Amino acid sequence: MTSGGQMERAPSKMKRSLDHPEVTQRLLISGAEQISQRLRTLSAAIGPSSLSTQFYTRVRAKSLESIREKIYRKRHEPDQRWRDPNYSFRKITDAVGFRIVTLYDQELITAIDYILDLVRAGQQLPEPLFERMFVWNIFREAKFIKRSSSENDPYANCLRHISSLVEIDCDNSASEAFEIKENIIRKCLPEIRSDNRYSSGHVIFNALAHIEGYVIEIPVEFQVRTAVEDIWAEINHKFLYKTNTFSVWSSDYQEAYNNSRAVSKELKKAIDQLPRVIGKFYRYSEEANSSVRKFWEKSTKDYQFSLVISLFFLIGDRYGEVFAVNFQRYKDNIDRLKEAQKREDKVSSRELILNSVKILMEAKYRAIEGRATEMQKNAPHKATKIKIDDERVGLLDLEIMRLKVFLIIYFNCWISDTYQICPLENDDQFLQDQLKLQKQRFLMDLYSQFCEYLNRPLSLRPVCMIMFFKYLIATGIDSPLGSSLAKKT
Repeated sequence: MTSGGQMERAPSKMKRSLDHPEVTQRLLISGAEQISQRLRTLSAAIGPSSLSTQFYTRVRAKSLESIREKIYRKRHEPDQRWRDPNYSFRKITDAVGFRIVTLYDQELITAIDYILDLVRAGQQLPEPLFERMFVWNIFREAKFIKRSSSENDPYANCLRHISSLVEIDCDNSASEAFEIKENIIRKCLPEIRSDNRYSSGHVIFNALAHIEGYVIEIPVEFQVRTAVEDIWAEINHKFLYKTNTFSVWSSDYQEAYNNSRAVSKELKKAIDQLPRVIGKFYRYSEEANSSVRKFWEKSTKDYQFSLVISLFFLIGDRYGEVFAVNFQRYKDNIDRLKEAQKREDKVSSRELILNSVKILMEAKYRAIEGRATEMQKNAPHKATKIKIDDERVGLLDLEIMRLKVFLIIYFNCWISDTYQICPLENDDQFLQDQLKLQKQRFLMDLYSQFCEYLNRPLSLRPVCMIMFFKYLIATGIDSPLGSSLAKKT
């Protein structure tokens, strides 16, 4: 490291920038192709986790024909703001283009971070792709062409993000950090196109091409934009930008070009509405993922011996002292049930299932009492808590139903209204036939309860588990109806 916190330069012979007279267009094109190939390889090597938020990436090197077209356009641009009569290949900043396209606005900042990861990884290669020095010393400029003047514009956020990264990196370097920081931030330009058409982010770093005994410094333009903006840009580039020629003119051409330009603006206006809708989709998706993540958080971890009980604890925060004792007893009971099943001890297993149902019924009555207490207070703002208690009662019913299904299917028993274990088999053939019919009625009743549960207006429900138990019940019904229900389920 140097005193300025910069990485030492790798030894290089005959390093040349584009403005050096020995660098020809041919060397530029060959060097750009080499850099683009190495960027593809490096991007793949960094790994899929770095690309997880990207819709796709694209790397290209400008062809000789494309370079000549750009030079001509820049020199003859009708708008004086963009015209440069002295423009040449030495001023080109996008000889190599690396485009990162994201699905959502929220991922544009992640794409900026990925660019810096890519540059730093390129610095560590045996033959460096980017010069080994403080990364912001090989940064040329950044331009963020915003959609609007809004403070929340996604490209304004990208600009702020780069500025914050510069602040952090420079504060960790040498005493001349302030001057470096100010110089870099001056190179980060916000821009709003008055025609409200093109929007994108451009970040340019100098890369190194090792070719024909030279190390040629060639700029790489990293572009970031969303998928919907990329669609418009591709269509516009092909059908409008490419047809904007200065070598031919006629009234028919001018009319067709003006019509194309008008349609292009109309299309962009429609596309600019999509990020808002896609952003809403993104937020809802994140909320769904958040619910899944919460399920695995520590607060419910102790209760994952049962999916239903985990959901019970997930739906609200008013549960700890009231229900924790019940469910610790229930967990201990389930653990003993597993051990009894391993021993194939059917008698103990039946008793433990019965005991589990009693514990759940006790918790259910507690939830019902809590709901009744809230209703008596008759406070409208308590409606949410009452609803939560209703859902807890429903989940406890579901867990009880689940245990009853196990008892019938695997142990041929039923729990009476007085909480007694009643066998559903008998050596007497007549009684056995009666018990078999009773078993079918119990199973049909449970099947109906599971169907009814699916139709309840609940915020959380273990749909896959319910469907499994419906199928399990249907296969246990020894009749054509059972086969039919199993197929439907």
